Amino acid sequence: MGTLEDQTELAVRDYKYREFVVQKNELIQRVRNNLTERELKLLEFMISQVTANDDQLYTIKTTINFINRLFRFGDGGRNLQLTREALMSMRRKAFWFRDEERKTTETVSWLDKVVIYDDGSVELRLDATLAPYLVGMLGGNFTQYRLNDIVNLKGKNTLLMYKLIQSHYMGNKMAFELERENLLDYFNKPDMKWNAFNQKIITPTIKKINDVTIIHVDYEFITRGRKITKVRFTVGPFRIRHGNI
Repeated sequence: MGTLEDQTELAVRDYKYREFVVQKNELIQRVRNNLTERELKLLEFMISQVTANDDQLYTIKTTINFINRLFRFGDGGRNLQLTREALMSMRRKAFWFRDEERKTTETVSWLDKVVIYDDGSVELRLDATLAPYLVGMLGGNFTQYRLNDIVNLKGKNTLLMYKLIQSHYMGNKMAFELERENLLDYFNKPDMKWNAFNQKIITPTIKKINDVTIIHVDYEFITRGRKITKVRFTVGPFRIRHGNI
């Protein structure tokens, strides 16, 4: 069971630099995310509370004040209320998940417990259905990145792009390709024109990732005839952009 009671600035700063978000790649790549930016960050915070030694998803005890300071959501009653509402909204939301190994499609909730006390403390627990994708990440096909990157990123699409890239990135400098249709589907934009998708999602999100995270991303379009069919991403550590590798 996780407990976060220390509300000092030092504790908040230490937490965001120390903790990692670890999850199976399938949870990122296959889920069509229905969360807002604030809800996405709350989810990442809760996943960061799962440790390598956990055998199940335990209840997390913290405060809304700690969460708001961690993500720089802002002070005051209004921002406290927005985070309360986001947690309650996450409890109500569900998504479809396809398990290729079991050959099943099922509805999955993000949270199965949200308790908010009058003093601002909260008890949170991720839905048990998510456990196979979050617990026991000691080997296999999983993604790991620093929570501090999530803290620094702004915008839902930027968060989604970062998570998608990290789910394919294996370290050092490497390249991978994603199908055009899969990218449109991942961002829930199946009918968006490609030029608009590039201008509104690809270009600005990659710029933000390069500006504030520990990775650097370049990309190019792959064509078949005159049609763009894929995007090739080349990813490496932050220092590559400074010519140190």
